[in-house]
Amino acid sequence: MKIKTQYIASLIAVSLSSAHAAVIAQYDFNTDLDASTADANITAGAVTIGAGISGSGKSGRSGISNSFYARASATSTTSIGVGTSIAADDYFSVTIGADSGYYIDLESITLDYGYTRNGILLGDRDFKAYVFSSFTGFVDADDILGSEVMTTTVTNNSVQYPGGSPSLTVDLSAYSYVWSESEIEFRIYLADTTSNSEYIHRVDNVTLNGTVAVVPEPSSTALLGLGGLSLMLRRKRS
Repeated sequence: MKIKTQYIASLIAVSLSSAHAAVIAQYDFNTDLDASTADANITAGAVTIGAGISGSGKSGRSGISNSFYARASATSTTSIGVGTSIAADDYFSVTIGADSGYYIDLESITLDYGYTRNGILLGDRDFKAYVFSSFTGFVDADDILGSEVMTTTVTNNSVQYPGGSPSLTVDLSAYSYVWSESEIEFRIYLADTTSNSEYIHRVDNVTLNGTVAVVPEPSSTALLGLGGLSLMLRRKRS
């Protein structure tokens, strides 16, 4: 049994009753690895790259497709899982934080995911992306928030990644709140069954959705009988 502790405030249901979800931060990779869009009251850091996919030609921003690309070191011709990807540090991550006096209510993270190859694509190769966060940790499969598996088909067209709509959406409502001057990191781990560095993972339009709001005054929480911004919520998993 794992016990994960997360931070939420007991007055959220009241304070967010009229809030509407919007884009908090987005990474479209059109010019660099920085956030292309970010709410004025948060800090959104640039993409960071794990040791397994770092290095020249292994990962980065494609100036041709304006997407993030990576050649996973966690690759095999047989079945492969997230444990191999974690051990290899085959991930990239984004981190957002709430500025002083504000908090973030996260709703979802979405992204476009796919693959390319330099040459003819062969069939029945699996590409896998796993989304983790610092809310739950980066230890094993129990910590996965969401995942996507894509299987290749034989084609002469090497471009096989989506555009225009998210191919992976992860519900974050159970891990919603990032409080004033705190932050959360999201990691996307990658693995595949190609055993070939010519196959390339592609990720685009990484988007965090939710709301950003002002932290209520202590007097307001006292009037509601909520005793301030308490730290609570334990999520248990078998």
